[in-house]
Amino acid sequence: MQLVSVKKQNTFDATVSMIGRYIVENKLGEGARLPPETELAGRLGVSRNILREAMQHYRTLGIITSAPKMGASVAKLLPENPYGNYLPFLEASRDAVLPELIQMRYAVETGAGRFMTAGATPERLARLEALADELDRTGEEARRLELDGELHAELLRLPGNALFTGLIPLVIDFFRQLRPEPKTQLTRERIGREHRDIIAALRGGDTEHLVRLLGSHIEIYFTERSDDDGAAAR
Repeated sequence: MQLVSVKKQNTFDATVSMIGRYIVENKLGEGARLPPETELAGRLGVSRNILREAMQHYRTLGIITSAPKMGASVAKLLPENPYGNYLPFLEASRDAVLPELIQMRYAVETGAGRFMTAGATPERLARLEALADELDRTGEEARRLELDGELHAELLRLPGNALFTGLIPLVIDFFRQLRPEPKTQLTRERIGREHRDIIAALRGGDTEHLVRLLGSHIEIYFTERSDDDGAAAR
């Protein structure tokens, strides 16, 4: 793809779009260098300030990285946290967002469950066991929440699917940050038992049982909707 001058109207958006097209259409992979800033700005017909703002868009997504004297290069083609810029706004709408986030986490974890067993190597299972062990031993609540998030993030990494992994900051980390209230009392023993059952299902390659366990582990956060809103969330 040849870089051409962008239109003056909507200059920032057009610059962002053109840089993205340049990366995709030229099949630039990880580590590929982009043209120097001065050259790129000149070929696009935009100021260096506009170019830098557009490049920052891709840096925020983790797609572009820069190093002194090396310029900009492609870091990866899939953003690590596509929702990162929106989390403050989602948090400001917590009451409306939380029920939808609970549903999304349920759908993501149970959907990914069918692909987790393939990635459940002895090393990954040992990592899950270690997290479960530490969670059982830890009494400090903040650390327990952190460990629980790490364990569920490891589960979503098992399929080796970059799109699942990219959702971890939203459906695991942000979910933990919002601190939803379960509809039934959660004890340390129950949490530990459910985690152990999930790991055992993975170890045994029992995909159907694993999916059921993942679902029941999240269903405790579902709340009943009023008749006007339709059926119960679960």
